[in-house]
Amino acid sequence: MDFSIIIPAFNEKDRLPKFLLSLVNDLNKINLNGEIIIVDDGSRNQDYQSYLTLQKTENIPIVILRHQRNLGKGAAIQTGFKVAKGAW
Repeated sequence: MDFSIIIPAFNEKDRLPKFLLSLVNDLNKINLNGEIIIVDDGSRNQDYQSYLTLQKTENIPIVILRHQRNLGKGAAIQTGFKVAKGAW
């Protein structure tokens, strides 16, 4: 795996889906092998569910992790690093 993109998210259901669709489209154009990791940092449950729905309905290859409560952006990034498999 070439790279890992870690996205910390807190109540981002209105912005994140559009961004992810664009990101995946762009990554497919350049044909790199990587992963996208979203770390939901204690968002409202409907936000977290929207990420799961997007993953299933759009077939976007993303890993979704969740903090039960907001721990901050730094903690979300550290959580993502723990599961990242990319060389970059």
